[in-house]
Amino acid sequence: MLIHIDHTPLVDLARKADVELDVLPALGEFIPAGAPLLRIRGQPKFDIASDILRRITLDKERSFDQDLAYGPRLLVDICVRSLSDPFDPTTAVQAIDRLHDFMRQLVHRRFPSGEHCDEAGAVRLVTKTASWDDYVRLSFEEIRNRAAVSVQVTRRLRACFEDLLHCAPEERRGPLERQLRLLDAEIDSNGGSDPAVWRQSDPQGIGASRAAKVMQMPRR
Repeated sequence: MLIHIDHTPLVDLARKADVELDVLPALGEFIPAGAPLLRIRGQPKFDIASDILRRITLDKERSFDQDLAYGPRLLVDICVRSLSDPFDPTTAVQAIDRLHDFMRQLVHRRFPSGEHCDEAGAVRLVTKTASWDDYVRLSFEEIRNRAAVSVQVTRRLRACFEDLLHCAPEERRGPLERQLRLLDAEIDSNGGSDPAVWRQSDPQGIGASRAAKVMQMPRR
C-alpha cells in the first residue's frame, strides 16, 4: 500500500534534477510486486531513484496519515456489514452519522489538483487526488445500494442527503441529487407496500416527526 508521500522534498528533488515526477498509484492503493510506482518526465541531471524511494512510504496496511478516504471506507464497511447478517440497522445509522459529519466538513473544502509546483511555478510533482464526486460515491454508493433493506437506514440516509444539499454550493449538488434519486428508485423497487413511509426524512431513522411546533402565546 502507498501510505505516505513527502511532497515538498520530492518537488525540490525534481527541481534540482529538472524533471517532473508523476506518482502513479493513489494513496491507500495496493501496489503488486513489480508494478510501476512513479513516472519520470524528462531526463534527470543525476540519478534520483534512491532519493525518490526514501520519500515514498509503502506498508502492508493503509494509514490515516495522508489517506483521507480511509476513514469513510471503514465506516462504509461497518454500515454494509450491519445491513447483512446479523442485521443491525442501528449500527448502520451510527456509521451514517459519522459519514454525514465527514461530508459536511468537505462540502465547502477546496480540493487540490494534485499538481505541486516549485517556486518558479513549474509543475514538479503530480499525485492522484479524489474529487467531491469521488467522496460522495465512496461514502454513499454501497450503502445506498443496500439501504432498502431497512426503513431506519433509508430515513437516515435521506436526512443526510437533504442536509448536505441544503448546505452544498450549486456546483456540488449534482452528485447528491443523483444519490437521492437512486435512493428513491431503490425504495420503489424494494421498500414494501408503503414507499412513502420509507421516504420520510429522519436523522435518527425511527420515524420521529420533524414538524416544527409553534407555541401560541396568549395575548394579554
